[in-house]
Amino acid sequence: MDFFNTGGETLSIGMTLPVNHTDLDAEVHIGDTRTPVREQTAQGLEVVLPPLPAGLHRVSVSISGVHIRAPGVDLHIQYLTEVFSIQPCCGSLLGEWL
Repeated sequence: MDFFNTGGETLSIGMTLPVNHTDLDAEVHIGDTRTPVREQTAQGLEVVLPPLPAGLHRVSVSISGVHIRAPGVDLHIQYLTEVFSIQPCCGSLLGEWL
């Protein structure tokens, strides 16, 4: 059974951008998924997290086609799935007895 995070949350990526150049062609990928950039500011980028399965996903940023990297830094985001309840609480679940 695969659980997917529904996405839609905001991720802030801090970086110094030139104050007068906040309309740069910025692209952010989480895993293999390109994420929409919600806002570009002098302090960095805000992106909308995509729906992805639970696990560790690589984050990559490029501005005007140049990949942004820092020595010794490998960006990842971890998606977690928390199950608060399962119904039915007793009896048959997927053909098995609990």
